[in-house]
Amino acid sequence: MRIRVYIAELTWFVLVFAFVLLDLETGLPFWVAAVLVHVLVAAFLMTRRCENCRARVLRQRARVAGLEFTYWTPFVAERCDKCSQRI
Repeated sequence: MRIRVYIAELTWFVLVFAFVLLDLETGLPFWVAAVLVHVLVAAFLMTRRCENCRARVLRQRARVAGLEFTYWTPFVAERCDKCSQRI
């Protein structure tokens, strides 16, 4: 699953960069395409889950001063934050 997420992230960065470069020449249609690609890839990445416990892969937990909070990260961890299974 890590490979699929890495490929999706790389595709996302390359396509958005390409759309921004093409937009300098063309105009609105490429902005619409860039936003659409951004939304679709972001939705794909945010719905990836651990195969064991179904926790979201890109959501991590942190503890600061005794308080625990979650945050979204663009990096895939080596192991699931909840069940410690290899992703």
